[in-house]
Amino acid sequence: MSELSPIALFTYIRIDTLKLTLKYLQKNNISKSSVLYIFSDSYKSEIDRKKVEEVRKFLKKLKGFKKIHIVKRKKNFGLSNNITSGVDFVLKKYDKIIVLEDDIIVSSNFLYFMNKALNKFKYNKKVWHINAWNYDFENLDTFTNTYFTRLMNCWGWATWKDRWKNYNKNPNKIIKNFSSQEIFKFNMNNSYDYWSQILRNKSGKINTWAVFWYANIFKKNGLCLSPTISQAKNIGYDDLSENQPSEQNSIHNINKKFFIKNKINFIFPNDIKENLFFFEKIIAKNNFNKKSSFLKGFLIKSINYLSFKSFFTANFFSKYFLLSNYESNSFNSFKVESLKNQKKINHINSPSFKLLFETILNFKKEYGNMPKKILDIGGGVGENIILLKKEYKINLNCTIFENKKLVEILKRNHFKHCKFLYQEKDVLKEGKFDIIFCSASLEYINEPYKLLQKVTKIADKLIVIGRMNTEKASNYKIQLSTFRQNVPFIENLPPNRDKFVFYPYKNLSLKKISSILPGFNVLNKKFDDNYKLNIIFKKK
Repeated sequence: MSELSPIALFTYIRIDTLKLTLKYLQKNNISKSSVLYIFSDSYKSEIDRKKVEEVRKFLKKLKGFKKIHIVKRKKNFGLSNNITSGVDFVLKKYDKIIVLEDDIIVSSNFLYFMNKALNKFKYNKKVWHINAWNYDFENLDTFTNTYFTRLMNCWGWATWKDRWKNYNKNPNKIIKNFSSQEIFKFNMNNSYDYWSQILRNKSGKINTWAVFWYANIFKKNGLCLSPTISQAKNIGYDDLSENQPSEQNSIHNINKKFFIKNKINFIFPNDIKENLFFFEKIIAKNNFNKKSSFLKGFLIKSINYLSFKSFFTANFFSKYFLLSNYESNSFNSFKVESLKNQKKINHINSPSFKLLFETILNFKKEYGNMPKKILDIGGGVGENIILLKKEYKINLNCTIFENKKLVEILKRNHFKHCKFLYQEKDVLKEGKFDIIFCSASLEYINEPYKLLQKVTKIADKLIVIGRMNTEKASNYKIQLSTFRQNVPFIENLPPNRDKFVFYPYKNLSLKKISSILPGFNVLNKKFDDNYKLNIIFKKK
């Protein structure tokens, strides 16, 4: 094999999955002869500083490659910019590159396959990209064990300098230059909606890179090579996932065949054109997945049409017509059991935890000391308080105001890391609080403004109202989610995790909130990564 391609690995705060990525990469025989570049992104905020430092400390001792270059970002680039600028950096020196992220594990044949393909198609300008992952197609009576399609995947990939130079992230230009027929083909004959990612990038709702690389390849009629059996797997399953984690990606769910070390002879196609046989198989897989989520999509659309004039009627409909309710025993037992099942609580990417951590930093900056007493309205099972104590050594005297059923179950299970209350009168007896914290909670409470008015009397310094939708709403609606979506944990969830739960909500009015808080100034006001509004009010 001619000169080996350099490998670029991109990492942030996920040391556990990073270790697995490197472990399985090193199981490739030619890893010892490969040059490795690792791009370690800097922390977004103080909440991630410790994790970034932990990753970099681990990387200092890394061995097992011909040469290791560690690029420590001095500021936070974000996943998309870290990858694209890192690829640019490596390709200034080399004419090809293999790319991994810190949640990808590879087979023992990964480097052999990628390098062989890069060398084979180096001068064939029809081939733009090498996929390590695609759907697995086993036991097929085909001459080759690789194939070409238009589809680009980014769970372990490779390309060449002269192809990558065409990468351009310009959603306006792409939207302008794609016809409706091209969008249909881009979406794999409408079997998967890749196009929506372009639109969401344009609106600022997401910031990704891969769909633009796919669009650039597609527009140039480029082809992507894939193995019939994937040589990489995504294990982006933990609580630190940059994108949406999935239980299906757990390393425990990967077929054991993947880990067997036996050399594969990869046979490449003679015809450099899209393989319609595999193209149709991918579409069939996409359509199957599409159908499996149809029921939930239909339910959400149907429920979105419902509108209620009062919290009582919306709650009554949820409880007796939809046979589900946020105050049910099964739903609240699920929350408690999920907490009990956790071996390690590590949900620092949770929007509520991020907001709480930021609030504490704001408090310290304003008052010169740490808060001592906090009231968390709708604080669930108090997982944020546990994480603050275990990971950041921050001890808070926390009272959580929750629904009656959840409080009863928590007390029955002898949880004492917080004081759990369900009656307003008991909360008001607790005296003054340094922080009143409301994260995505007031919207789901009957008469939220009355409750807010009452708790202002016991707010000593800060009131936080976070994760708000800013859209106007005159009536109550019903929200649908699954049990698992109501806990910040990913692993070791009870079996009923996919059960639906319905609950009433009504978007808050900023005008009404301001009228209730005349004795407070806005200390901090901004949108989070999910475009939910967070406001920290400071007592005058």
